[in-house]
Amino acid sequence: EQEATRYVKYVFEYPEICFGAQDDADITGLLMYGTWMFLQSLADRHGYEIVRELWENIAVYDGWEALIQTLASYDDTLIQAVARYHLQNIVRDYKYTVSFKDETVWLDSRINRMGTWSHVGQGVQELGANYIELDLPNGIYDITLQNASHPDLYLWVMGVRGQVADVYDMGKGSTLLIKDYDHVYLMVMNNRYDDNVSRCDYATYQISISTGTRAPQTPAYQQFAEYFIPLKDR
Repeated sequence: EQEATRYVKYVFEYPEICFGAQDDADITGLLMYGTWMFLQSLADRHGYEIVRELWENIAVYDGWEALIQTLASYDDTLIQAVARYHLQNIVRDYKYTVSFKDETVWLDSRINRMGTWSHVGQGVQELGANYIELDLPNGIYDITLQNASHPDLYLWVMGVRGQVADVYDMGKGSTLLIKDYDHVYLMVMNNRYDDNVSRCDYATYQISISTGTRAPQTPAYQQFAEYFIPLKDR
């Protein structure tokens, strides 16, 4: 258990680094050892058999194709699985979370009023995620991705209330009702990927927050949040 969880801090500190980073792309040299959380996320969704099937496919397929083929048999996709994983990391919903101490994924920035906002860090790499707190009063808001340097950026929102979190699929932008959440986080994910995980590039973007003009999104699903603690910056 301790051996598995000791590397969580590195994964949580650098969620914006490309998923699966190796060699020079892994600025810590230790990110690969935290990938057990992604395998746990897959098992939480599909059962532990999927992990065995993935290892079998790794012997047959190169690069991401092994994961793509494995997920296809469960009517799932690589993008969906990685997005769920990044969202699950917000609430730290894992079997061994009690060993994580107070580790959280890195909070890039906070938005506390309407307007156009830029990320504080360098942006987000392939299959990585930025987390931005929406510290806004109750209300209906249009949340839109703007000036993205790459077309594959995608928005999600997680609203935490007590021991349950609502997950919203916001696409490139949509309308959100914020009502009585303890914490609300916008996740910007870079859906771009290729097999060169030794060299990764940042995508940049801005977020626009304005008064809601459409019917708000309903949650896509809910996530267990018993182990959630508010996100912190580095």
